[in-house]
Amino acid sequence: MHALNLASNDTGVARGERLRLNTHWYDSLTQVLADSTHLSADATLSYIQELASFATDNHPGRFADGALENVVLELGGRLERKAEEISATGKAAPKQGTRHILHVATWVFTVGGHTRTIKNWVEQDRESRHSLVLVDQGDEPIPAWLNESFLRAGGSITTLPPGSHLRKAAALRILAQHAVDLVVLHHGPHDVVPTLAFARSEGVPPVAVLNHADHIFWLGSSVADMIINLRSAGQRYNESRRFVANNVYLPIPLAPQPTERNRDAARSALGISADQLVFLSVGRGLKYRPTPKRDFFRACDRILSALPDARVYLVGVSREEAIRYAMGGLHPRLIPFGEVEDPSPFHAAADIYLEGFPFNSATALLEAALAGLSVVPAHSPPTDLIETNHDTLSGLIRSPQSEEEYVQEAVRLASDPIARQAFGTALQERVRHEHMGVGWLAHLRAVYERASRLTHRAAPIPPTAGRTEPVDVALSDWSADRLSGSAEKALRLAAWKVLFSAAYDARNFLDYKGARWLLCQGLVRGGNRWRTILALMKLAAHRIRSWCRNA
Repeated sequence: MHALNLASNDTGVARGERLRLNTHWYDSLTQVLADSTHLSADATLSYIQELASFATDNHPGRFADGALENVVLELGGRLERKAEEISATGKAAPKQGTRHILHVATWVFTVGGHTRTIKNWVEQDRESRHSLVLVDQGDEPIPAWLNESFLRAGGSITTLPPGSHLRKAAALRILAQHAVDLVVLHHGPHDVVPTLAFARSEGVPPVAVLNHADHIFWLGSSVADMIINLRSAGQRYNESRRFVANNVYLPIPLAPQPTERNRDAARSALGISADQLVFLSVGRGLKYRPTPKRDFFRACDRILSALPDARVYLVGVSREEAIRYAMGGLHPRLIPFGEVEDPSPFHAAADIYLEGFPFNSATALLEAALAGLSVVPAHSPPTDLIETNHDTLSGLIRSPQSEEEYVQEAVRLASDPIARQAFGTALQERVRHEHMGVGWLAHLRAVYERASRLTHRAAPIPPTAGRTEPVDVALSDWSADRLSGSAEKALRLAAWKVLFSAAYDARNFLDYKGARWLLCQGLVRGGNRWRTILALMKLAAHRIRSWCRNA
């Protein structure tokens, strides 16, 4: 083990202290799981999902852990091959004799890079049939353009019905056994259903995990026959920290830019004058929430002060969010546009792309580069896993090492249109070659060729202790930046929420004994004591009502 680096982080807390606290609470919650003889299978799975979510949000010195995942694997091994009725949208007749890829996602959204990745994969791979299963879509609408993509690919989108994790997993397993050549998991890092579904080796096709969350803890290593990596930076942790040795590389697939990208027409439609210098940044609002060291709004103030005629258009952030995050007041030439389903008109109108931070958006930067924009990457990433360093960009971009350098690079590009255009053209050519068309398909065929030699094998992974390597310290500090006030209090409350939420699920599964036990564990560990006591009282009333109904 490496010794902890005790220098200060962004908030003045000793580096390594966040990791120590994260690890302490993760270990405490994992011990609850080890002691959970009172919990039903459904309640156990809900608890593991809540605990995995805690680990993804608060890096615990692990990227995977058999102490959680092997319990899911064992329950999945006993899963009955019975599924409830499945509701589906957009069913289509299968293409006979065609490679069939089954994509599995926890959910999809109209806005966001993960959903676009699925769509772009399906639309570029015309040699295969594609289907999609959504584990927990709920009431969130499925984008019409995504459904159309799967219809054109000869497949369908299936939404698993509401119900327990076990029933969803049974349904997913049956779907995967129907003429599927490869399962690709795009699931949320905390989602237990894919591991449950593919815990059996017999009758299941090869399973690959798309490593879209290579910087955080996730479930799925025990059922992954292969990891599809979107960049090399995350791949090197897979064998030693995720326990999967079979790795392949696939660049993020991007959609072709509209053929008619008229800059003047785009500016006219957006109300931007022809001679305006326009910076663009695209990302979800939460990704721009500032920390003391990484404040996008402060950097923009400095850029706009140096360039009196420039504007920054911020797509994906509402005005309310921008006002809340701009602690020094929102600059009048920083214009938030809220969520936009198609940002291509902004790409056409812009001159320079500013990557947002503290949480960068790799897909958004790549799309800007594909549109021919020069880019300024996010500054001072705490580790290479929190950096847009995708292989395509190697040798072309370098992350600024400070806010000062970020501002200077933006001003330099604004002042040199010839260098700006040359930079944008070089980026565009590289991205176009690797992330779409013939170049991307060559990478995809290599993935399929590797998958064709695999046989599905589910196996336990080792239980892991928290590690204190530099990457773990950096990730724990980075994930904690969103917390306000005392880290100890914030983590205690987060741990309590794991127990409280799992107890609520246990009650809904009519596992009253398990729900009471989890709530008592919440009392022991602190958190919201009075709310826990109230929940125990409500639990007793709920049980009496249930008994009366069934009497």
